[in-house]
Amino acid sequence: MTEARRDGAKQLLDYLPPIYDDAEDRGRPSFLGQYLRVFERVLFGASGSGGDAGKDIGPGLEEEIAAIPSLFSPRDTLDEFVPWLANWAALSFHPDVSPERRRKLLENIVQLYRIRGTRRYVEELLSICVDAFVTVTENEIEEFQVEDHSTVGVDTYVGGGPPHGFTVRLVAPNLSEHQKEVQVGIAHAILALAKPAHTSYELGLFAPRMQIGHHSTVGVNTVLSPS
Repeated sequence: MTEARRDGAKQLLDYLPPIYDDAEDRGRPSFLGQYLRVFERVLFGASGSGGDAGKDIGPGLEEEIAAIPSLFSPRDTLDEFVPWLANWAALSFHPDVSPERRRKLLENIVQLYRIRGTRRYVEELLSICVDAFVTVTENEIEEFQVEDHSTVGVDTYVGGGPPHGFTVRLVAPNLSEHQKEVQVGIAHAILALAKPAHTSYELGLFAPRMQIGHHSTVGVNTVLSPS
């Protein structure tokens, strides 16, 4: 067996009857072995190129075929394949959404489609795409009722509130003014596509600090931060 065989390199000559290997056993490379190395480079790349294993000849067809499943993984696929995979899920990306968030959205969008049209769908979609803590609250403003709903502007409106409405709160204490504008733009674009057609919404972005009794629920209306 030749040195190339002992180092574990793949050779097509190994699949032929031993009679074709006689010349290499005598220390002289056979014509057939050299001829087959051309195909070994194409099929196996550096791992099967024998004495050329140290040269940068790129991956072979075997490695490229073995890597095909990774192209269909939102987490592992190449950057240029992300929009292609998104087309499979009828998904388009806002230009300001970061590449990491695009991959996360693509990874979860099929499961989210199952709850489309719900409050949870809107909330989770925004949480993936926006650099802020997100809460979505459905508006249920009762009509004027003496002793039950009678404080105008607090727990009632004359005639009731607008039907089928919800409120979106984005809490982002560590963003600059420009970053806030970008995140609000992303949120509006997502809401325009994600909300049910018959609903309306109010969107607000807040940057509160820790204030006991006012902004004191971590992950909801405040964020603990060293900055």
